[in-house]
Amino acid sequence: MGSSPVVNDETMAELAAKAVSDLFEPKDIIEDFSIPNMGGEDFANCLLEVLGAFFFLSSSNEKKGTDIPHHNPTFNIDEDVMWKGTVTFVRIVHNMLRIEKK
Repeated sequence: MGSSPVVNDETMAELAAKAVSDLFEPKDIIEDFSIPNMGGEDFANCLLEVLGAFFFLSSSNEKKGTDIPHHNPTFNIDEDVMWKGTVTFVRIVHNMLRIEKK
């Protein structure tokens, strides 16, 4: 049957967007919703059970050969930017805890 469509929780999506905007320069944030996306992802099943938000973290770098899309046999990740994912998730959790503490 396949996965359900990905439907982000609005509050969680706002937390993720705030974390990214706090951490990175506007030139490093892409919010181009004109790029077609099928919206099918196994993570959708998680969102049926818990609040969450799906977003992309890119490691695309043509010079390093890491500009191949995921789910491709030649996909390669630029490990030099993996820290960005870590600090983003830490910031999201930090912001969530601050909200819950209020």
